[in-house]
Amino acid sequence: MPRASQAVPVSPALLVCACLTLACHNGGSGKPAVLPSAIGGEWELSSAPSADTCPGGTGVTLPEGGFRIDDSVPTLPLFQEGCCGDVVWGTGSLDGRVLSFAGAHDVARDTTCTLHLEEAIVGTLVDRDHITGEATISISASAGTCGSGLPCQVHGAITASRCPWQSCRPLCLNFAPCPA
Repeated sequence: MPRASQAVPVSPALLVCACLTLACHNGGSGKPAVLPSAIGGEWELSSAPSADTCPGGTGVTLPEGGFRIDDSVPTLPLFQEGCCGDVVWGTGSLDGRVLSFAGAHDVARDTTCTLHLEEAIVGTLVDRDHITGEATISISASAGTCGSGLPCQVHGAITASRCPWQSCRPLCLNFAPCPA
């Protein structure tokens, strides 16, 4: 039996078998399987709206910018990166190559209206650095006078790419202080 300080030789044939096993585990696609731990880190998300049933003036757009997935816990928290700190966008799950995230929160549209947003993203891991999918935001009035046209929905395609330099944080110029 080798001691901890001794190297154990590994045959090239064993390495090839291990790689082929991973490729076959991925449905025979020839690509190595994406393991759940491969999704953690920073991602740059872009979106393209395809449907918007909301009246003008809601100010609600599909998610974009720097996001961080924390895969160290089973609920897969998704954080939106910002100048004043990261904000929890929602939580998610991974089922094979399919990622699902959901979040809900209230936002003040103005001094007379608070909107309630139910947000969802469903995407597929294309490879370890790319996700494609769809995002939907359902908008309703939470408090105040929000006018007609609610509830409504914004929907569209999303793509996400792993951040190349480990940071997709926005460029922050500190002209105004962050809220307390």
